[in-house]
Amino acid sequence: MVNCKVTPLGIIHLDYLICQKVTHCCIKFYSNKIKNELHFTSATAGNVLSPVLFCVHIHGLLTKLLESGVGCYTSDNFLGALGYADDIVLIAPSPSAMRKLLAICDGYASDYDIIFNADKSKSIVFVSPNQRFLVKAMNSCVFYIGGNLIENISSYVHLGHVITAQLDGFDDILKRRNNYIGQVNNVACYFDKLTQRVRLKLHQSYCSSLCGWKLWSLNNYCAIERFCVAWRKGLRHIMGLPYAAHCHLLPLLSNTLPIFNEICRHSAKFILSCLCSGSALVRTVANYGIPARSNSFTGRNATFYVIVFSQRLISDSNRLRSVPQIQL
Repeated sequence: MVNCKVTPLGIIHLDYLICQKVTHCCIKFYSNKIKNELHFTSATAGNVLSPVLFCVHIHGLLTKLLESGVGCYTSDNFLGALGYADDIVLIAPSPSAMRKLLAICDGYASDYDIIFNADKSKSIVFVSPNQRFLVKAMNSCVFYIGGNLIENISSYVHLGHVITAQLDGFDDILKRRNNYIGQVNNVACYFDKLTQRVRLKLHQSYCSSLCGWKLWSLNNYCAIERFCVAWRKGLRHIMGLPYAAHCHLLPLLSNTLPIFNEICRHSAKFILSCLCSGSALVRTVANYGIPARSNSFTGRNATFYVIVFSQRLISDSNRLRSVPQIQL
């Protein structure tokens, strides 16, 4: 039996909810004839009870949002409210639909003594490339939660990944580039006396974990090329090679793939895992994203793969035609 009141924080689109404080909690454990009681006067964010209490309180809200019939759908799958860990996202195709979802959240908060903090709530508008004329009108829309105004922004850092209204990943790529430069400098500074092999191992362990690069748009060549240039310079620095060392030699000397090929490999593996996911919702979103092409991350990268491999096939066929035929 759990009796408690929580105070979560929420935002729309990138809704960040945390079970911040529990004013009273009593849990009773029954084992044979022995009854043990455990009393809590507070449970701050990060407490082991926070995920449990969050699920208990938010399950009813997600059910109400699903039953409302308002929000975004992909086929028959409801995407108007997505929850992961202690985060929740509200997605709606129009301002009026978003206001209805927020009204449901306000009603649920009033019924179950939940407070949504508008100061930490953010809203962001995504518009397809062929409807950019709607951006100004959409950004002028205002939303409220608990009677307080929700700030409208153009970019947001969610789980370490920079999400922008353009969904091109440009800001996130530049952020990863700057982080990588700092990591390489730290490895080169603190481990400069070690052998090249050890420094390469440290580079692979501490500088090659780039969370979020699976979501980069591969057709964003300008930003990705800036990252690749920084990567090659960093690799030369770690290996103690001269600045003029040819970039084609770096993969051979470091026994790794070229960094752009590595990014493509991770992106393709991520798309394939979504298409073969055990979740019907994830599979549906991935399958609908590929035909969308420029309007979807999976569509843009799938189109990129088709174009690149088609060009390689044409190049290989032309090369074979140029080989002189041997007459027997």
